[in-house]
Amino acid sequence: MKTTNTNTGPGFAWAHCGGALLGLTVSMAWLSRVFVYGSPMGERPIPLLVALLFTAGLVYCATLFLGRGSNSTPKLMTWIFLVGLAMRLCYFASTPILEDDYYRYLWDGAVTASGHNPYAHSPESVQLMEKQVPDTLLDLGMDAGQVLDRVNHPELTTVYPPVAQGAFAMAHVLVPWSITGLRILYLILDCISFLLLLHLLSQCFKPFWLITVYWWNPLLIKEAFNSVHMDLLLVPCLALLALLVLQRRYVVAQLPLVAAIGIKVWPILLLPLLFAPLLKHPVALMKATLLLLLLGCVLILPLYPLIQPAHDSGFSEYATRWEMNDALFMAFPWVVEKVDALLNLELTTPTTHRMGRILVALLCVIIALVVGLRTRKHPDRFNHAALIITATLFLLSPTQFPWYAFWLFPFLMVRPVPGLLLLTPMLSLYYLRFYYTHLDQADFFHNRVVWVEYAPVFLVLVLSWMLSLKAKGNKKVGEGVVTNKQSSGPS
Repeated sequence: MKTTNTNTGPGFAWAHCGGALLGLTVSMAWLSRVFVYGSPMGERPIPLLVALLFTAGLVYCATLFLGRGSNSTPKLMTWIFLVGLAMRLCYFASTPILEDDYYRYLWDGAVTASGHNPYAHSPESVQLMEKQVPDTLLDLGMDAGQVLDRVNHPELTTVYPPVAQGAFAMAHVLVPWSITGLRILYLILDCISFLLLLHLLSQCFKPFWLITVYWWNPLLIKEAFNSVHMDLLLVPCLALLALLVLQRRYVVAQLPLVAAIGIKVWPILLLPLLFAPLLKHPVALMKATLLLLLLGCVLILPLYPLIQPAHDSGFSEYATRWEMNDALFMAFPWVVEKVDALLNLELTTPTTHRMGRILVALLCVIIALVVGLRTRKHPDRFNHAALIITATLFLLSPTQFPWYAFWLFPFLMVRPVPGLLLLTPMLSLYYLRFYYTHLDQADFFHNRVVWVEYAPVFLVLVLSWMLSLKAKGNKKVGEGVVTNKQSSGPS
């Protein structure tokens, strides 16, 4: 197949696919004006939104397919950067579509910036002016206006770890009580991520145009700059982590890893990838352990109120009850239910689901340990190992929101797996949840649509795995033939 000619500028595929993605982004940003907070769900064009986002996902996949083999010339890289930047800027004046998590970010940021502990009091306790709430926090609630009124699950304390709280506070300082502050902060961090990811591609001897896997992803751009989800904060931390591991700087790599844990707890599963290579180096292992413990204490201190038994702990609620847009996770409570029926344990439904979560957590930990030990002597395989761990967590998680896909893409950029790239168009179907819930058909979404959403992903992943096994088998057969020929000779 003829490669894309980029010697005289962006080739046909890059120019037209980039233009199409930018046009679809403009369309979704324009459509967002209909999604006003509090407007009747029946008046919101949800199927049209899903169609646009799904189409953008297909164009994105086509771009990666048609663009393979391209030369990463300065003109092409400039085009890639400018299109991705324009896609992000398109959402700066848009209305968040079907999501309101950002109200919690705005409230947490104001609380943290004012010097209060965001884990100590729920938004509802401030609204109700309960006696234990400090007067200064009550005054802050009066200044918050509609932000405090619109925080979802106001009866619960925040679920976001301390580093995320610091980011929210920075956004509040930039533009108080406005998502514009978050978008400005996100754009700055995303540009830093762009540079780090380019450096990562260089260190891995990969073509620079693969930055498109992250930089042109329409789903991630929509989730970060329209819906303003905070998972984007992880990307620079994970990119820096991968770079330091490639340089075998395992002790220093604790810093971005702990920062990532301070944004979302799950990166703790990547610890085996850092500690396994140090098992034969006691001094370095001790340094890494002490640094981890020190940084861990700094992170845990603000979380102390969450450790206490409390009915309003957001962290506890998320860890034990929340379930959304999951597919494979359904099998785990089902297995527990079958064992319960066999042994006549008479477990309640909440208990079976909690045991299902425990099984998923144990499986993820085991996979992280096994992968860490298998790759401990090969830092160049870090991205592949991290992708296995992160993809396992994402695909087995009881909560598989589209914005959680941010977790995968710093590693997926270096090792593009077709099945995981297919998540970009398929996860757009998540927004049909609001449509079917409005029609009182929520069960249809949870039990039918989610399988339409994930079945193609699982199918492509299995086919890719089978083809890779076949290729490895053929390679071994070929090596065996060569060996036999070399060893043969006159008797």
